Amino acid sequence: MNNIDTILQQLRDAPLPPQLARLDGVVLDALAARPVSGAIVRPASMAAIAALVVGIVGGLPGSNGPAAAAAVAPLGTPSPLAPSSLLVGER
Repeated sequence: MNNIDTILQQLRDAPLPPQLARLDGVVLDALAARPVSGAIVRPASMAAIAALVVGIVGGLPGSNGPAAAAAVAPLGTPSPLAPSSLLVGER
């Protein structure tokens, strides 16, 4: 079984395939030849408009004021019979 360091050194010292030198140009040429479609612009703009409307409506006056934050219980609601609450006693 070969040592991983030896394998990585061999991979580092190996020459790069010549096709990698042309890869950037091929990808950029393919992207440039691709027609620009409005199929992506419409849904993105609709989502932005919907987010804007929700933000404006949510910030309008007339709500019942700021709501108190609920107590966060990451493991569910704490049980009154949990050992920690029995040890502490009444609050």
